[in-house]
Amino acid sequence: MIVQARLSPVLGVLVAAVAPLVEAVEHPVVPGLVREGLDSRLRGLVLLGELGCVGCHDAGPRTGLIRVRKAPDLSEVGSRVYPGHLRAFVADPHGVKPGTTMPSVLAGDATARWQAADALTHYLVSLSDGRFTVDAPDRVAADRGRELFHDIGCVACHAPRDADDRPLSLEGSVPLGRLERKYSVGSLTAFLEAPHEVRPSGRMPDLGLGRVEAYQLASYLTRETRVPGPLRFTLFVDSMQEGPEQLAGKELRAGLASGFDLGAFADHRVDFALRFEGWLEVENAGEHDFDLVADHFARLTIDGRPLISLATAGRRQGAIELDAGLHAIELLYLHVLGEPRLELQMSGPGIPKAPIPFSMLRSERVPGARFTPLVVDDRKAARGRRLFSELGCARCHPVSARSAAAPPTVRAPRRPPALEDIDVARGCLSVKTEGDWPRFSLSAEQVADLRAALADASFTPTAEQRIRTTLARLNCIACHQRGELGGVPPGRNGYYRSVDESLGEPGRLPPPLTGVGAKLRLDWLRKTISDGRRIRPYMNLRMPGFGDDAAVGLADLLVSTDRLPSVSFEPLPEDKKKARAFRDIGRRLVGNRGMNCIACHTFRGRGTSSMAAVDIIESTTKRLRKDWFYHYMLEPARFRASTIMPQYFAGGESVIGDVEGGDPKRQLNAIWSYLADGRNTGAPRGLTRPSMEIVVGEEAILLRRSARGSGKRAISVGYPLKVSLVFDAEGVNLDQIWRGKFIDPAGVWTGQGSGAVRALSRERIQLSKGPAFCELADALAPWPTRTSRDLGLRFRGYDLDEVRRPTFRYVYRDVAITDRLVDMPGEGPGGPFFRRTLTLRSAVDRTLWFRAAVHAELEARADGSLGYAGRMTIRAGFASGASGSIEPVTLQVRPSAAGREAIVPVRVGGRVSRLVLEYRWSEAPR
Repeated sequence: MIVQARLSPVLGVLVAAVAPLVEAVEHPVVPGLVREGLDSRLRGLVLLGELGCVGCHDAGPRTGLIRVRKAPDLSEVGSRVYPGHLRAFVADPHGVKPGTTMPSVLAGDATARWQAADALTHYLVSLSDGRFTVDAPDRVAADRGRELFHDIGCVACHAPRDADDRPLSLEGSVPLGRLERKYSVGSLTAFLEAPHEVRPSGRMPDLGLGRVEAYQLASYLTRETRVPGPLRFTLFVDSMQEGPEQLAGKELRAGLASGFDLGAFADHRVDFALRFEGWLEVENAGEHDFDLVADHFARLTIDGRPLISLATAGRRQGAIELDAGLHAIELLYLHVLGEPRLELQMSGPGIPKAPIPFSMLRSERVPGARFTPLVVDDRKAARGRRLFSELGCARCHPVSARSAAAPPTVRAPRRPPALEDIDVARGCLSVKTEGDWPRFSLSAEQVADLRAALADASFTPTAEQRIRTTLARLNCIACHQRGELGGVPPGRNGYYRSVDESLGEPGRLPPPLTGVGAKLRLDWLRKTISDGRRIRPYMNLRMPGFGDDAAVGLADLLVSTDRLPSVSFEPLPEDKKKARAFRDIGRRLVGNRGMNCIACHTFRGRGTSSMAAVDIIESTTKRLRKDWFYHYMLEPARFRASTIMPQYFAGGESVIGDVEGGDPKRQLNAIWSYLADGRNTGAPRGLTRPSMEIVVGEEAILLRRSARGSGKRAISVGYPLKVSLVFDAEGVNLDQIWRGKFIDPAGVWTGQGSGAVRALSRERIQLSKGPAFCELADALAPWPTRTSRDLGLRFRGYDLDEVRRPTFRYVYRDVAITDRLVDMPGEGPGGPFFRRTLTLRSAVDRTLWFRAAVHAELEARADGSLGYAGRMTIRAGFASGASGSIEPVTLQVRPSAAGREAIVPVRVGGRVSRLVLEYRWSEAPR
């Protein structure tokens, strides 16, 4: 911006401090007006309302055509905005926030404008009951806020950010500027929770954010805030058994800490970690000694080099030569069980041994300036009060503060002309920058649009044109398309995502608004525009609320404008039995013996599929108009070309010809009548799936489909001796075993096939999750939390024997592994059992570790066997020689994230290694 060149040094520095770095534009941004589809006069009418022109100028014959954008309520602005930002923004709105619709109203040279802005700031701050305070952003919350910003719809109006969090240059983006220099985390959180309390016109819509989401988003948008403090901290929670290298993804929160101690974290007693970071300011060069005490793992790092490390509980000292000046310091502490303890002391030249004093610590290398609250000067506030009235600020900004502080009634020096009497060569629409009129920094196109709107006072937009100007004014067309107007532009398309990619574009892009007035009931449409609704759970994007004022006019216009041919339906029979019989026809059609609507749609929140389509009870007759429902069901693609809704009435004929003679109107009337009973409607057939069973005979049966508890790449195998397993081809491990009946495949053999098979036994043994093999430094090293794929495990398929029992094949890097499970007849109460042979081949000498089971109740028995929760005994041994004799081996039991795990080392290289395990049930089947 060139505006700073003409400012006084004081004002120039202040503007530079709050000005945005990237989103610089030279004119007010009204995002809906950059899209094709509105002519110059219509764009001008929108601008007359968005710029607040009718706050000063009487609209005359255009009254009713111009919807005035209400400016923010300034009653509590002093408690939500930095006083420094407020002062600079009032002095030079376009220099501080390019793209703002706020005009510059202060006249005179830079010094005069600065003094007036200062007086107005003191007055506005005096209105607030609360006072502005500063808080440090939470870096963990900010990371989650970044995802929200790019997922829920913020980027429909504001510029998305690149990997370095710099705004992308996309036309029509409303600039945010440097929000950390305007809001605190707390004040922005409060605004995001209830934006209409401050900005009632709904240009910032309400996204329905909860307190936590608002805090996360505010932390992201103010992430550059720097608040002075001794240290930064990050708190991690979850299992700490995996050690310090596996903390990623376990972050809970972050902020400022007062020192290297646990006092502020007394609520955490089990499985947590803390990382303290900051800068140590050394006054005298020389050797400095550090003394670290901890109950578990702790590591002190100075200037990026580890100085002291504790692997277990204890005390350790370390010394280091430090120059005078700043040194990066970090202390990482992990706690598992017991009483948490962490102490750090330091001594050095001129420093006795003691905890590091706060005066030597800072959270940032270059500390942020300490915020000093504005102390209101009564004389300045009195002058600001007069200016607020004389400048006509109240014409746009409501001030509902204490009556004693309200601006006095001061007669304006000159009454602005009505819109029809404006001389476009003077005032706001002239190219002159000096004068006693507001200066909007308008673009040449915006000036042309305003002049076009003013040129013809008799111009009356059609109903469709009024709809389009409203959609542009609210920027609904950033997401929705109506005819050729709007729709998601290419630069933003990739940010519209779905939780179910199989749904395609209808699953991620908002529906079109073409004909929406004929589609939705008036009360539903009003409520949707006003409050926002979420009836499409598969979309990350949220339909925001624009407030009651926006809803009433737009909804009524849409309903009165959009039309479909009326359809005459037979009324529901008055006789209750006949009415019930007619509804039962609809019930059949909705169920799995008809059109099977429940294969995709939920029914009162219940469903047979993982597809999260719109709930037909909650939204069909409450939301839709009956005529639209009829026309849509006849030709779904006519209303949305990309729809995945099947066509059941191609050519006007029903695919179900044996119901009501195949008459589409009667069938659809029956469905509507059935659904119209709402939450009292009886469930259709197929909503509760009957159990199915695959019965295993003399050969094993294998089914490769998603299984409950094992994921999408599950391989379920039923054996002739009535024992079964699930092998997870993604995790590459034996996941579950059980005895008795095999599986229920209904979840994948009915509906859309997107469900999962289910083991028909309550005696399932969940052996382990994650990789079955890995390399460990020693027997105490934690089992890795990385995926099998990351570790180098790859599934290579399976071979079948003469009775179709599989031998699974996989590799761990250069080690080839076969995994064969055979059902064996067993004596005693346990009955049949599994014998498993793992064969490992490799030319490279190495030791792999195998994990046999993970459970909170694993017991290492004296005979070397392993007890699994009193339900199973697992024995292991290595097969050797041609005879195949088995030498028993003891499975080592140790703590793990899930309680306990059983592991055993397997040596490979230049030979074949065979590990044999037996899984025997401990008691008779229940």
